[in-house]
Amino acid sequence: MRLKVVDDKIVASQYPHNFASGGAGQVSAIAISPQDTNRLYVATTNGRFFRSVDAGKTFVQKASALSGSHYLYGSCVLPSIKDKNTLYLSGNGYTNAPVYITTNEGDTWTSMSSGLPNTTVFNIVANEDESLLFAASEAGPYVYIAAKNKWFPLGGQITPNQTYWSVEYVNSEKTARFGTYGRGIWDFKDLTIETKTKDIANAFKVNIYPNPTTDFINISTLESVDKVEIKA
Repeated sequence: MRLKVVDDKIVASQYPHNFASGGAGQVSAIAISPQDTNRLYVATTNGRFFRSVDAGKTFVQKASALSGSHYLYGSCVLPSIKDKNTLYLSGNGYTNAPVYITTNEGDTWTSMSSGLPNTTVFNIVANEDESLLFAASEAGPYVYIAAKNKWFPLGGQITPNQTYWSVEYVNSEKTARFGTYGRGIWDFKDLTIETKTKDIANAFKVNIYPNPTTDFINISTLESVDKVEIKA
């Protein structure tokens, strides 16, 4: 269904494509490309994905066997604001992956669920530069850190342990705003990613060898270290 304002009235019109034909199911999510409003994307209840390049006059099925949808809340298709060929799709993750990604506008999809449990992801949004994605799921709130290529839980000691149905990102406040079932709205503000370094010689036991050396050294420790800085 398409809504258009005509003479200060909202007029509804039906798209010609029947997604229920051929066993495609019902529409569970729809999105429009931010780069080209003629490109529409549709996911259906049984995990099929369709693409239109002519503003909905025709749709072509591009994929199947993706995440299905919740019977009441549907699923989510999120087009990238940075790359016209990249989209994210979320849905029922108990039989398939809860989140998928495509980099060729839906022709092929890969799982993007590292760090997520088997759960249903109802809604996904991105921050202003897509360095972070946020997921509202049956298992709680999650954030995807692009630099880590992984999802992390956002729930803490004071956040309710229950279903999070929706999420939006408020750019002006740098806030991810989640909606829960019966426990109100929860804001996660000023989310930044920090890379911390350690003075490994003073922080924990470390072996450095050979000593003396001229060309190279080996550093051995039981701790996890991302970066080592050697100062003369």
